[in-house]
This record gives sequence, structure tokens and C-alpha cells, in this order.
Amino acid sequence: MTREQATKLGYASMTTPYNLPAEQWMLQNVLDDMERGKIAVIIIDNEVWRKPAKD
Repeated sequence: MTREQATKLGYASMTTPYNLPAEQWMLQNVLDDMERGKIAVIIIDNEVWRKPAKD
């Protein structure tokens, strides 16, 4: 998915790009937290993008 497509679907970047593989553990921690919170995320260019919380 491209940044433009993600933006159109309501996603927003929430991190700076991770330096893989050195920061893989940090990325995995974020993804695990998002999964626990049932928060929709995608990864684009080593950045985590999420949908905003519903009001």
C-alpha cells in the first residue's frame, strides 16, 4: 500500500521509519501493543501507520 492509499483509507503515520534489522525488536513491541489494543495498523516503508480511534 502506498502512503497516498493509506491516507485515503484514514491511516496516519505514528512513527518514524525503523532501522531494520537493528530496531526490529522495537517495531515488534509496537505491533504487539497495537494488536493487544485491537488497533488497525499497517507498515509502510518501515513506519507504523494506524487508524485513529473512533469517537
